Amino acid sequence: MKAVILAAGMGKRLGEHSKGKPKCLLEVGGSTLLERSLTNLREGGLEDVVIILGFRGELIKALIGEHYKGLDITYVENRDYETTGNMYSLAKAKPLLNTDTMIIEADLIYQKDAISRLINAKRQNTLLVGRLLHHGDDIYICADNRGQITNLGGEIENKNEAIGALLGISKFSPEFMEKLFNQASRDFSEGNKNFHYEETILKTSLSDHPVYALTCHDINWTEVDNEADLKRARKEVYPKIIEADF
Repeated sequence: MKAVILAAGMGKRLGEHSKGKPKCLLEVGGSTLLERSLTNLREGGLEDVVIILGFRGELIKALIGEHYKGLDITYVENRDYETTGNMYSLAKAKPLLNTDTMIIEADLIYQKDAISRLINAKRQNTLLVGRLLHHGDDIYICADNRGQITNLGGEIENKNEAIGALLGISKFSPEFMEKLFNQASRDFSEGNKNFHYEETILKTSLSDHPVYALTCHDINWTEVDNEADLKRARKEVYPKIIEADF
């Protein structure tokens, strides 16, 4: 299995905290978000990681290099990161993702067993679903009684039916990745380059390539999109992660 980390974003809502750096280079507990994810991946048994760069990608390269704690690192760049969505970024890595693939958002902090739980999930095509954060940026996940994803999004009408929030870590088979990129290619050809990857996953899933939820409400996690998220990550989530991890 290969992991791909979506790290092209700018983090505009973090103000002075980002100091002109990619938001995955924010520090929590003395380590950057990106380094924490890479460590979790290595401890989960992965060896190959693709990092998709955009804003100030040279800073990520300088910190991580081509090898990190036993991981082989490959970089792909989305030079149009300011005007495109992260599905467009993900598509830049298409030639490298012809195997089982784990997709991880770079602006997360989460307890390390999230990786092993996902790897051990019975379904090939699975999204990790965490508890709702109620911070204004939740991506709500709805699923049927088999766990198959039926809807997702930040502004869906049936929020009250959601089983949780997209945690930002998922895995897919080579066959699904091919279908995903085919759907993305159709969207791009129609001028739609701003989709988030989860929107394209939903489209692909509903076209007879089902994706399933692995609900893990006990996992401590948060994404870091703004100053309030960063404060919560440092003061509330990180201490809980340390306790859970050890």
